[in-house]
Amino acid sequence: LGQPPFPAGSMFDLDDPLQLKAGLDFLSALKSSSLKARRNTLEIDDDFWQTLSVDALDLMLWSAKHPGNKKGNNTNTDRNDRSRLDWDDHVKQLQELGLFKRYYRMSPGYFEALYELMRDDLQSNEIKANNSTKQGPISARTALSATLRFLAGGSYADIMLSHKMGKTSFYRLVKRTITALNDKPELKLKFPLGDPDRCAAIAQGFVLNIPGGTHIEDAMGAVDGFHAMVKTPRKRRPGDKGDPRRATRQTTSRAGVTNPTRFHNHKGFYSINVQAAVDNEANFTYIATRSAGSVHDSQAWQASDGPHCEGESET
Repeated sequence: LGQPPFPAGSMFDLDDPLQLKAGLDFLSALKSSSLKARRNTLEIDDDFWQTLSVDALDLMLWSAKHPGNKKGNNTNTDRNDRSRLDWDDHVKQLQELGLFKRYYRMSPGYFEALYELMRDDLQSNEIKANNSTKQGPISARTALSATLRFLAGGSYADIMLSHKMGKTSFYRLVKRTITALNDKPELKLKFPLGDPDRCAAIAQGFVLNIPGGTHIEDAMGAVDGFHAMVKTPRKRRPGDKGDPRRATRQTTSRAGVTNPTRFHNHKGFYSINVQAAVDNEANFTYIATRSAGSVHDSQAWQASDGPHCEGESET
């Protein structure tokens, strides 16, 4: 194995890449060597080498690669070398593969427009971020990218790896981004009733866009429903949200429902019946999420607070 790279009793400098590599190489060689080779390498008591197991060497290797802690000398080389998502390279790769729209459910142009709208709302506190991590703050673009990918069906584990963030940071980021999107006035859905000019334009658009010469006069929107999958609902218990006895019972963070089977739809999974309306250009103008998955579309629409035509039948 040769001689160790440093004199006995000395400490090698973790900030020096050459010394760090030499030290790690030496420890790795010790780990893969026989007990006799380890004992002959250094003039150390035999009892010490007898107790120096491979597991102990693994711990030594890990400690060398991960020195310090949150309250001490945080000089984690691997962590410092890990940067945030390189957006330009990320976009280039997705566009070369033709996957950008599938990845985010929108075109690059729409993503950039949404980013410009939300940028100020999604900026991180740089001072706080720099104090808590060597990677620096998570940019508004990275926050929007991670959230949209998650909403498009991406796995949190894959998003964490591709966007270079931890699990806690990821979920906190998604929650903050969704809240910001919901609170943005420019993104509020507005059904056109009350705007005669807009209503006339939509009605004319439906006439022009329907193929085959079939005309539907005075159409304000196209309505349909779909099933948004949810986790299996839990039956409500004393102490859940909405229970009047909550103040005197131990509370739980997850609210239950009175009848979980109402959420089991005809397709065989638990869901919420989502009713949505779009205009002639397929822009959403209304969404309702008030009904359980077993409720028929017509009943779900009637139960919503959406616009209803005069004399509209319940069927």
